Amino acid sequence: MNKSYLIYVLIAIFIFVGYSATNNNKDVKYTKLYSNELFFDNKEIIESTKSSTFGNEDLKGKISLVFFGYTTCPDFCPDTLSRMNTVLSKIENKNTIQLIFVSINPKDSLNQVKKYVEYFNERFIGLTLSENHLNNLAKRTGVYIKKIEKENNIDFYDHTGAIFLVGKEAKITGLYTPPLNNQDILNDLNVLVKYD
Repeated sequence: MNKSYLIYVLIAIFIFVGYSATNNNKDVKYTKLYSNELFFDNKEIIESTKSSTFGNEDLKGKISLVFFGYTTCPDFCPDTLSRMNTVLSKIENKNTIQLIFVSINPKDSLNQVKKYVEYFNERFIGLTLSENHLNNLAKRTGVYIKKIEKENNIDFYDHTGAIFLVGKEAKITGLYTPPLNNQDILNDLNVLVKYD
């Protein structure tokens, strides 16, 4: 009798644990993606506003939000970075989350990118790549980039407005697409910080 009771208790515990894990996954608001590839090609030369080089090793062990944009963007880029500043200011464990801004404009200097991202948040990391490496990264991630016009020597781009969620193994695990919801992203990140 005691053995039967113990077996039922163990089964109930396994069901509860399995349900909880599944339930946590169902509650997230990002589109789940399962990439087997590291986010960056190890051959890419990437300059960072925080260090001389940047790569997959800088993604590992952290949850990264990666956004592609440019410093002269008139609307969507500043709005997105402002939203992410609001979200990250409320994260319970800030040290495990990082926001990475990848410039899509080859004319953006590292100094311009640094001033731009740090205007929104000093912890934001800005990256610049050569045009060739940027094109390779865009192809691998599915990011759309197209120069649409030039006005007063300023280039304007049409580009993907999504935020990539990169897990602690430096692989894409999810995607937030516009319209972005601050509270949904905040809730997801607080869950990921605890369970990822």
